[in-house]
Amino acid sequence: MTVEIGILNKEAVAMAADSAVTVSRGEKQKIFTSANKIFALSKYYPVGIMVYGSSLLMRVPWESIIKIYRRKLAKSKFNSLKEYAKDFISYLNTESGLFPAEEQEKYLDINIRLSFYQLVDRIEREVERVAQSKKEKVISEEEALKITAKVIKQVHDMWENADNLASVKDDSISSLREKYGKIIEAIKTEIFQDKRFSVECLQQLTKIAENMFLKCPKNMVYDSGIVIAGFGEKDIFPSLISFYIDGVIDNRLIYKDDVHSKIDFDRRSSIVPFAQRNEIKAFIEGVYLQTFLDTSALFKFAL
Repeated sequence: MTVEIGILNKEAVAMAADSAVTVSRGEKQKIFTSANKIFALSKYYPVGIMVYGSSLLMRVPWESIIKIYRRKLAKSKFNSLKEYAKDFISYLNTESGLFPAEEQEKYLDINIRLSFYQLVDRIEREVERVAQSKKEKVISEEEALKITAKVIKQVHDMWENADNLASVKDDSISSLREKYGKIIEAIKTEIFQDKRFSVECLQQLTKIAENMFLKCPKNMVYDSGIVIAGFGEKDIFPSLISFYIDGVIDNRLIYKDDVHSKIDFDRRSSIVPFAQRNEIKAFIEGVYLQTFLDTSALFKFAL
């Protein structure tokens, strides 16, 4: 469990994080209590960055990514914190040397496979549920195919109706199909080859796989989160900007804006929790709000 917090007032901003990190191998887990999650984004100016969730982005440690960016930034400065955040996101979007093409293919392959396997599991559970509701405890093959088509359409529509990711451009879909279309079709054939799907269902499966790297449903689960806070050269008061980040595909960052908190003449202070936010709210407000989120319909996994 990770708990992080940003505290701002008119004079300064402070970031705090626990030092625990969980490393998993199969069913075994080990917790280390000496992880560093807060770093200077600039060696020369008052801008910091905090990381939560996975300590890696595409199997590259966040600490290494930040240090490489810091060397690139050198003594460069920006007028506002927003420009620092924009430059860091742009760096992740365009620094292809960090994430080679083969690593991006692995990221796509693993995400689609896990999502499709979870889709198969959801279909099987729905078929079982309908069968158990019947007196004979069995359904026909034709009815099972209808249930399958219904579940696939539900997931397809969820992704189709979602907003585009911030990094999506006009040519993103054509570029994705050109680079990864054969991989997507190969995975789909491998996992669903013994299923008697209609042409429409097969097309919807392809669209689900594509939209995983083009769209961002409201409750999508991301691999990491970053928080950038401090002062730009012309900022009178501090501010804080955070993002959800998942990976890189087609040299394009999969990310989403999260929180933007800014102190101004009217707003004297701000406390912003991250990661296990309910823990901070319970400490501050004395109330723990448990949210039960069903992410099984999202079919989005990270490398």
